[in-house]
This record gives sequence, structure tokens and C-alpha cells, in this order.
Amino acid sequence: SDTAPNVAKFEVNLPFPIEKLIREQVFGFIDFLAAIGGAAGLILGASILSFVEFFYFATLRCFCFYKQQSFQ
Repeated sequence: SDTAPNVAKFEVNLPFPIEKLIREQVFGFIDFLAAIGGAAGLILGASILSFVEFFYFATLRCFCFYKQQSFQ
């Protein structure tokens, strides 16, 4: 053998765990469309609500103004 008589030789074989990586799409196309639609709905909904409030208060002001003019 290739070792001296007063030397011990041993081998340790450790099985390493095999890792398997799987790539998955976290944010798909449908999710992207849903996010864009939600943001657009929020922005447009707020804009439409602001327009409706402006229209309501403008007509209310005109109504009150004409009502005061008719009493005088």
C-alpha cells in the first residue's frame, strides 16, 4: 500500500443534499392587468367623484342665488 505502517487512512463520504431551483412567475400578465385596472379605477373614480361634487355645488349655488333674487 502507499501509506506508512503507522498512519491510518480513512475517507468520509458525506452525501450533500441536492437542491432543485424552480423559477415561477410571481407577477403574471393577468395580475399586471388587474393592478393597472385597479389603479386606473381609483384615479378615474376619484376624478369622476370630484366632477360630480363640483357640478352639485355649482348648481346648488346657482339655485340659492336665483332663490335669493326672486325674494327681493
